[in-house]
Amino acid sequence: MRILVSALFVVSSIAVGAAGQAGAPASQGQQPAAGEQQPAARTPAAPAKMVISGCIQNAPAAAATAGTTGAGAPAAPSAKFVLANAKAAAEAAGAARVAARYQLEGEEKTVSTHLNHQVEITGTVQPVSLTTPGAGPGGPMLRVESVKMVAEKCS
Repeated sequence: MRILVSALFVVSSIAVGAAGQAGAPASQGQQPAAGEQQPAARTPAAPAKMVISGCIQNAPAAAATAGTTGAGAPAAPSAKFVLANAKAAAEAAGAARVAARYQLEGEEKTVSTHLNHQVEITGTVQPVSLTTPGAGPGGPMLRVESVKMVAEKCS
């Protein structure tokens, strides 16, 4: 009888241990069992594309010369063009807060052909801190992906 009770105790201990392992989360280095959800990796959110309308203008002289240091050596590049009177395009209105003015970063031939035109620009906004060389009255940086002319003259 003693052997039977001991055997039952050993079997029940193994069964309880196995059941406890089945419900335990996978430890580091082990793959989760099929059907278990794995926590999503935390990656920084990519800037969202925006459509912003406004008028492409030459950057102010102070911003255009900010790309060089007093010794004549080039510093961080600065924007040659700005988007003035910026507003969220009609299709994207209310999507995000829009600044009144943006520094434009993109291919010069894409942007310069629309100088002094009313346009809609699709791109991503990069905030500019005051400690960034060339930062200043131009506002945040708008990385230009595409430009669509709305009118030949700025309104």
